[in-house]
Amino acid sequence: FANFYFGAYAKSLSPMFFEGLGEATEYAMELDDDGEIWISGRVNMPYIFALFYSRTPPEEFIESVVYADPEAAFRQVSAFGRFRFGDSPPRGALYIAPAGAEKGTPLERFDNYCVARN
Repeated sequence: FANFYFGAYAKSLSPMFFEGLGEATEYAMELDDDGEIWISGRVNMPYIFALFYSRTPPEEFIESVVYADPEAAFRQVSAFGRFRFGDSPPRGALYIAPAGAEKGTPLERFDNYCVARN
């Protein structure tokens, strides 16, 4: 049981818990101090991870948040601060995506995620 639970089973669940996304976000922030960082739209609610790992104060989030549809019942965050969310990063931007789905030049891989320069 232990071999399966801590082996193949854990590996199969890893993508569901976005393993590596936090480390990829921290790496991207260190790599580029003030440029835009894009996180793939394939991540469920990527702004939550960006908020947590960047330690963005609530006041800064409120001042800079951009919603895809501000009138929607459940608002999708398109951007805040230096973070952008979606799969169309501009040329030269840092892009965090599931490994194998990144655009541009891969720079570093963290478990299930890769940081690339588009």
